[in-house]
Order: sequence, then C-alpha cells, then structure tokens
Amino acid sequence: MSFGATYSLNDFALRLAVNSSETENTDGTTASDKESVGFGLSYQVSDAMKFGLYSIDTENNADDSEVSEVAASLTYVIAPGLSTNLAHTSWEDDDDSGSTTSAYIKVAF
Repeated sequence: MSFGATYSLNDFALRLAVNSSETENTDGTTASDKESVGFGLSYQVSDAMKFGLYSIDTENNADDSEVSEVAASLTYVIAPGLSTNLAHTSWEDDDDSGSTTSAYIKVAF
C-alpha cells in the first residue's frame, strides 16, 4: 500500500508519502514487513533556484530494524535545458551511518 499528498502554497511545497509492504519466504514465513513515512519541503527561491529538504524513516517489523535518511538539495537552472544540482544525504541504520554529497549537470534537448 502506498499513498502520498502534496500541498503547495506560493513558492513552498510540502509532500508526504506513506508506504508499506510485506514479503514472504517460500516456506510462508515473513521475510520483510516494511513501513515507511517520508516528507519533503521545497522552496522555489527564484525562477532559476530551488531548495529542498527530505526525510524518510523505514521500519522492518520482521527483523526489528530501522533506517533513517535526511537529504538537502539545491537545483539551479543555468539556461533552458541546462541545470545543475548539489545534494547532501545522511543516513543511519541500526548498525551503521554515513553521508554522501553529489553534484550533477543535466542537459535536456
């Protein structure tokens, strides 16, 4: 089951997503029973720049594990069909944590 909602007001947008899934092993036991809740907030700074924040928490009830992730991104439109993005993501689970930073340039014709 999955559902989501978006609410926009002027240059702000708020997004909410809720997901759940269950899978079974071939012997009928539960392999995973995941529930996720995520939300995002974006702000259109200008016609060319957009800032976003995102968070998601996932629980696997089958093995009592949990993963949390938080991300921030900045997208800038250089020219029509040419944009760049910088993003930073931090994550944490029951045994480990980490972060990553990425950047890209997108060309669309």
